Amino acid sequence: SPYLFNKGGLAATYYTNYSIVIPSSGAAYLALGNNGGETGYNFGTISTNTWYHFAATRQGNTIRTFLNGTLVTSSSIGTTMTDNGQDLYIGALKNLTTNVLNGYIDDFRITKGYARYTANFTPPTSQLQDQ
Repeated sequence: SPYLFNKGGLAATYYTNYSIVIPSSGAAYLALGNNGGETGYNFGTISTNTWYHFAATRQGNTIRTFLNGTLVTSSSIGTTMTDNGQDLYIGALKNLTTNVLNGYIDDFRITKGYARYTANFTPPTSQLQDQ
């Protein structure tokens, strides 16, 4: 399955700290994991040759996923999020040769300490500003 991004991952298991995965079914999901396993939070089903705006936020113990500005999932987090010091990969899994995204990514951003979206919103249509 292609990855929009992957932060972390453990050799041989690929349990990620966090990533967005797009299986062949098109049912995209946010994967949050630790050494014990992985929990998926749904974005909905996407199709090829279409631009999408993905957003995921954490506010306290609540994880939210948004597709094109529409809230899809709001769920209590089932996994402790930690930083295992691994690199961030955009458009691929850990080694940049497997699970590679065949597409384009524009305006990738991670914001720490602030839940940028907590309800439906209008996705940006122009370049992101420093916010």
